[in-house]
Amino acid sequence: MFGTRSRSSSRIFTQYFISYSAILLIPFVIGTALYSSAVRIIEDSSRKSAQAILEQTRDIVDARIGELDSTARQITLSPKVLSLLYLDELTEGSGSYYGVWNLWKEMPNYGLANSFISSFYLCARKAKVIVSADEVLRNDPAQYERVFKYRDWDYRRWNDFLFGRYHTHDFLPGVTVDRGGFRYHGVFYVQSIPIEYSRSPLGVFMVLIEDSTIRDLMRRLDTGKSGLVLISDSSGDIVTSMAGERCTMNVEDTARMAARGSLGSLERSGFIVSRTVSPLTKWNYVSVLPAAMVLAPVNLARNIALALLAAGLVLGLSAAASMAQRSARPIRRIVDRFAKIPADGSPGACRNELEYLDNAFTDLLKRDESLRNEMETQVPVMRSDLTRRLLLGLYRNEDEALALAKTARIDLAVRTFGTAVIRIEGYRGAINPEVLGELEIIRAVIREGLRSEGGFEIVTHEQDDAGLAVLFLFPLMEMDGAASAMETLLASLSEKLVRDYRVHISFSIGKPVSRFSELPVSHLQARLAIDAHLVPPGGNEASGPGRRDAEAFLYPMETELRLVAALKHADQAEVGAIVRELKRENLDGRSLDAAMFADFAAALRNSVIRSFGDDGGIAADLAAVDRADRASWFRGTEEILSSFCGRIERSHRSEKRELAEAVARRLSETFSNPNLTILMASEEFGLSESSFYHFFREAFGVSFSDYLEDLRIRSACALLSGGQSSIKDAAAAVGFVSDTTFRRAFHRVIGVSPSEYLRAVAAKKTTAI
Repeated sequence: MFGTRSRSSSRIFTQYFISYSAILLIPFVIGTALYSSAVRIIEDSSRKSAQAILEQTRDIVDARIGELDSTARQITLSPKVLSLLYLDELTEGSGSYYGVWNLWKEMPNYGLANSFISSFYLCARKAKVIVSADEVLRNDPAQYERVFKYRDWDYRRWNDFLFGRYHTHDFLPGVTVDRGGFRYHGVFYVQSIPIEYSRSPLGVFMVLIEDSTIRDLMRRLDTGKSGLVLISDSSGDIVTSMAGERCTMNVEDTARMAARGSLGSLERSGFIVSRTVSPLTKWNYVSVLPAAMVLAPVNLARNIALALLAAGLVLGLSAAASMAQRSARPIRRIVDRFAKIPADGSPGACRNELEYLDNAFTDLLKRDESLRNEMETQVPVMRSDLTRRLLLGLYRNEDEALALAKTARIDLAVRTFGTAVIRIEGYRGAINPEVLGELEIIRAVIREGLRSEGGFEIVTHEQDDAGLAVLFLFPLMEMDGAASAMETLLASLSEKLVRDYRVHISFSIGKPVSRFSELPVSHLQARLAIDAHLVPPGGNEASGPGRRDAEAFLYPMETELRLVAALKHADQAEVGAIVRELKRENLDGRSLDAAMFADFAAALRNSVIRSFGDDGGIAADLAAVDRADRASWFRGTEEILSSFCGRIERSHRSEKRELAEAVARRLSETFSNPNLTILMASEEFGLSESSFYHFFREAFGVSFSDYLEDLRIRSACALLSGGQSSIKDAAAAVGFVSDTTFRRAFHRVIGVSPSEYLRAVAAKKTTAI
């Protein structure tokens, strides 16, 4: 059959071994090529991350300083502050004492609204006093030395700085202030008052911004043990800085380089530098990280990879040899199995297993093509059988019907379906072989004549007693056009059979439907009409009444749809009304024989089964109702359907309860998202916005917006009570984008403003102490 096993096996083994070895080498080659790219990517990522954090810190600092400008403007509008500016020098027994005391007593604590305000001071040039929230100081050399001593400045230089020129949110970095025996370091925000420009300002508003407050905003920047992060003003003076314990860079020199914009030398020295400048304060925000620190994980991974390369190659090649041996073995087994398969012909002489398998698979493909051709001959039989199943409803569910239709090449994804029943007159009960042969020819002629040229498909199924069941599939036609097309085609066929073959047929048409699951009802209408002789031979669809003793039941499609809808909504009253309506039409208004009443009961039962399946055994319950006493049958059916409604209603309540719990959990996780809307929530749970709105109000008793607002405000109260968040930060943390909106919502839910709430919390803590 083929050459020696050892030679062919060796060839297969070599091919597998080379392939597996190449696969093992590819990751090492790619890893080496990508190392330099990974270094650049990590450097860029680190630089972008540091830049983003610097810009975020800059924006937060600028926002707080902008609030300081607003506070300065608010102070300017205060009549008491303005009156302080015009008071005479404070001397023993002067009337200025009361004005200063009255201002100090009612001085608001601006630090509650802005975390940057560690302490603030109002300096009046004429009165020579400095007023803060804690104390009132004389503006004299002694108090300057005790409280405000700045670098090597004397009192004269300090006083000239305050009142010798006009300040517009100027900054004095590197200050130290004594408050209650404790020294606080930071930067002074300085604003002359009144705000209007004056060569000789009447007073100065100063705010101490502690450098620790600014450093807290930069904690997300990991300096490691050798990095440096700093903020400096446009003159190169340091506002604040953070450096690793092993940092060798001079902070002052780096600040001066940032002021001059000459940080390129640091990048050339092996550092990753990021810098941004505030448009408001002109401060420089600088991050300097050693490249070796940033790339340490990459270098470590590279060294480990190089150390493992040799061992990996040895182990990998050993594994490749083992895998090649194992991969070659199954090919021999497959060859042995193919050799045992009986075949009409042999693959012939082959040089090795691969050539043998190629020939064997070629033979299999030929067999597969032969099998496909055989299946093609069975398609008409499959189409006929599927037509029978569709017209009689003989399938478990719609998925099964769709699968069968795909096999039989029938497209059920159409707009309209139609049914018809054709009966060949004069051939009922025929048993003579010659007559049966003639009947088969006539059926073939009818099938040929039913070929449509109107853009729709027709499938037939032979029935006993010289009949044909016909299924029409209209891809693009509405129901009215479908009925007209069916009647025109069947009438034309009837005339042709009489003219050319002297054959008479009767036909009836069922009502067109839009779903293939409704075909059994349409087919039943057509069959009942032709069985009751409502269609004359060769005539059209019957419209007149039939015999009284052969009346058909009345179960319109509209009534079936109403019944299914009422069951889905668990509307017991509507279900009862529909059953009683059917009783009036089919028991009180018609004389149905036993077979017709059985068909009616089956039609109603099939309506329920098609929509709900055999849920809880309802099919068996409906089939078990005794039809001997028809009035009792209607009562029993109504009781079973009402009980079924109760089951559905309980299921709906359970589903709504589970959905409400899921919605509550999800809102507790996402309420802080400022962009959260009812539309986003409805889409997440697969509901329309209108349906979700009504469900939410029914489940929670309030609207979605009221529930979300209450959830956010309660969470804000927890943050404010903890004392770790300002009003602005708490508002942002719970999802409010505007302080004004937050304050209004807070007052609406709690009944007081956020400031009043904070004062109440503080008073409660003081009372507890």
